[in-house]
Amino acid sequence: MTELRRVDPKTLVVNPDNPRRSAPDPRADHQLALNIKTVGLIHPPCVRELEDGRLMIVAGHRRVRACIAAKLGEIDVHVRQGDEKSHTMASVAENVVREAMSESDQWNGVLDMRVKGASDTEICRAFMITPGYLRGLSLLAQMHAPIIAAIDAGMGPSFAERNAIARTPLERQRDVWAEVWAESGEGKSDPTDYRMTAEDFQYFEWSEFVQALDRTELYARDFAFDEATAKEAGVVWEEDLFGQGDQDNRYCTSFPAMFRAQKLWAEKTKPDGAEMLECGEYGSGIAPEGYRRVSTWESVLKSDIPVVWVSPGTLEIKTGHMRALAARAGEEGVNGSLNVTIVPASTAPKERPDISGTGLKLIGEVRTQALREALAGAGEDAWIRGIWWARSCWRSARTT
Repeated sequence: MTELRRVDPKTLVVNPDNPRRSAPDPRADHQLALNIKTVGLIHPPCVRELEDGRLMIVAGHRRVRACIAAKLGEIDVHVRQGDEKSHTMASVAENVVREAMSESDQWNGVLDMRVKGASDTEICRAFMITPGYLRGLSLLAQMHAPIIAAIDAGMGPSFAERNAIARTPLERQRDVWAEVWAESGEGKSDPTDYRMTAEDFQYFEWSEFVQALDRTELYARDFAFDEATAKEAGVVWEEDLFGQGDQDNRYCTSFPAMFRAQKLWAEKTKPDGAEMLECGEYGSGIAPEGYRRVSTWESVLKSDIPVVWVSPGTLEIKTGHMRALAARAGEEGVNGSLNVTIVPASTAPKERPDISGTGLKLIGEVRTQALREALAGAGEDAWIRGIWWARSCWRSARTT
């Protein structure tokens, strides 16, 4: 049982057992206060009555803070009946059992508010979103429905890719989508309306889809594969009626089909013993485990294996070599064509010097003392005696 009361939010007591222990974000609290100031308090906080008659918050601490910041004198609250167990359960559940609206639902809400005369500023305050986020939602209006479904499922493209897709006509989006998923689905379902699954997403690249949208005309004269390979890959040629008469004016608008044709042609025309590689993110071939790509500045060895791959960005067939990773340093394949031979150090016994390190230190001290006495001497005789004494000390130290 609950009772709806209207109270001053400043009189509500904070629950010491509030399940949200982390420090609140001041910016988020400020946004909620602006939202409440604009549209009012939508969900009244839940409270319970203490023995002294005061009301303690069960769920809605943040809403109460926002109402106070919005300078609301009174708000509605739900007064719960029950024991400590039920109050604690309600407090935790209110924070856990929530589901955010999908982006398509948010966009439909924006459209509905615009129809009713709401400005974008009012919409941002009501939704607690930034103008930039609102512009991102507006891109959904220019997207094919299965793409929007992928976005709602958390498998959508990045913001930059969304911009590129939204700039493309919907008809073009549908055509490319149908080409990508032509072999998916069941029975006679239209691939244009195919909904991507989580398993599909593991092998799907939005960047390639965007590239397929951009490449509307791929001319046959720019590719070397034959007609049999084109048919095998599903390439359908169209004729450019405005092209020059002395050129092959056939073109294809299916990027995936042309990519398949290039890969088939590379497989057919690769040198004897060459291997096909998958292409990396930046257009370079990826060597399999146990091998590495040979750099352009390295000398090619007889044991190197020729490799071929197709760049998904440019459709260019590229060639190179890969080299097995040697197990031990010095084997062919680790440092190119250079084998380094390590010469062992000489094992001849060291000769003992005439004067040890301790003796040299003693000689230095004797020389210093002799010079000091010589400079301090009153006459020539003292200077000569100092030199003689220094030499005698040096001879005695050398014989030790």
